[in-house]
Amino acid sequence: MKSRKRREVKEVRKTILLVAASIVLSVTGTGPIFAQDWPMFGHDLQHTRYSTSTAPATNDVLWSYKTGFNVRSSPAVADGKVFVGSSDNKVYCLDASDGSLIWTYQTGGWVESSPAIADGKVFVGSYDHKVYCLNASSGSLIWSYQTGERLPSPAFEECVRSSPALTDGKVFVGSLDDKVYCLNASSGSLIWSYQTEEYVRSSPAVADGKVFVGSRDDKIYCFGS
Repeated sequence: MKSRKRREVKEVRKTILLVAASIVLSVTGTGPIFAQDWPMFGHDLQHTRYSTSTAPATNDVLWSYKTGFNVRSSPAVADGKVFVGSSDNKVYCLDASDGSLIWTYQTGGWVESSPAIADGKVFVGSYDHKVYCLNASSGSLIWSYQTGERLPSPAFEECVRSSPALTDGKVFVGSLDDKVYCLNASSGSLIWSYQTEEYVRSSPAVADGKVFVGSRDDKIYCFGS
């Protein structure tokens, strides 16, 4: 009788663990993201901006870190680290507990795009027309993808301001070359691109096997199979 109860308790524990794991994986579809993390623009693939984390009771400043220029990028928080871009052309990784610098990566342009974190990698766009994939621990470059050029245009109109979304081993991002891109998250190779009628500053959202994104051509696009 006791052994049967032990087996039942073990089965219940297994079920709880499996359910918890499925909830964790459902946030990005690429790896574990925990309740205290904010791993991408808008928190999750649907950009709900909803977190189960407790809110601070006061406005006490715990720390601040000064970059070389203004910060328009929205921070991503994962694994005790803060990842954010700056208009000094750099991507920063800071310690979330005290704001100390862990690493920086120099791009060729302003970084207004908000980083996305998955599988130990940082994905972010830059004004230098590129999408970057960096090692989250060291800041070393894993790959970069050069988007096209929108001609004739000022240089800033060819950049990647859109914030990447990641799921199922794919990176979805818009660019001011009027395109939406789908890249291989491991290699950075192009899977597909779609030409809109104007630039894409909007950040893609992913839900129900579809990708949703807006464009300056006054349209909202939905991609799927």
